[in-house]
Amino acid sequence: METFRLFSRARRLGIQDAARRDVRESKLPAERVHAAVAEMLLRSCPGLIGHSSAQIVSSLGDSDPGGGLLPRWSFRVKVDSSHFIFTLTRQSAFDGSDPRDQDGYEKCWFVWSIALDGDGGSAALEGTPTPSDRLPVGA
Repeated sequence: METFRLFSRARRLGIQDAARRDVRESKLPAERVHAAVAEMLLRSCPGLIGHSSAQIVSSLGDSDPGGGLLPRWSFRVKVDSSHFIFTLTRQSAFDGSDPRDQDGYEKCWFVWSIALDGDGGSAALEGTPTPSDRLPVGA
């Protein structure tokens, strides 16, 4: 499933951890990881998997949050007749500490979260980062 690769490094690690049957399990079958992503999206974002149309309705970003925080960008997307908030974070640059962070996608934008926006698209963009919920670099 290509969807898994659209998530940020931190989210991919979290999804993989949740898919493990045991903390000692180091090699995960791709099918189990993909099933975990599908289950997560079916549960928290009904209607997203298998949709027939999508349109970005609005976006709001904070590309320079300062204070060691990751840049974020939020999008309200109309998917069929539902609205979702997609929040993306920009990957940090490789700082030399963890070789897993040098994957060729440094400073690229990836999905941090997807949430159903139940108001039907009539309210202001919700889920937009505020100073209290921004992510520290390396999260």
